[in-house]
Amino acid sequence: MRAGSGNFSPLRPVHYKHHRVITVRESARLQGFSDDFRWPDRIPRLQQYRQVGNAVPPPMAAAFAHCLAEQMGWPPRSLKHRGDPSMREPANVLTDAERKGLREARMRGASLGKVARSGL
Repeated sequence: MRAGSGNFSPLRPVHYKHHRVITVRESARLQGFSDDFRWPDRIPRLQQYRQVGNAVPPPMAAAFAHCLAEQMGWPPRSLKHRGDPSMREPANVLTDAERKGLREARMRGASLGKVARSGL
């Protein structure tokens, strides 16, 4: 997976069956992320692609950690050190209007975000 393989990248991966670029979620699945992984609302899509592309695949990280623990003689306690998802702050808290406003503010071009928000 390449970092930043979204719509602005010339070498973006395409879907095997449909005529389109693979989504961030599909990229994350290919890397081994679980389907319950969520990106916070404030992170733009291109940054999500970069995060997935730059990430060490979670199954590989787990295998490396288990191998290292075994070599160091540490007892396997993966469940004990696992985080509690209910204690995390919610990832998606913005309304559709707030999300649209953020997207417009990040638009490329002279001042498209400012014009779109001011209603001019």
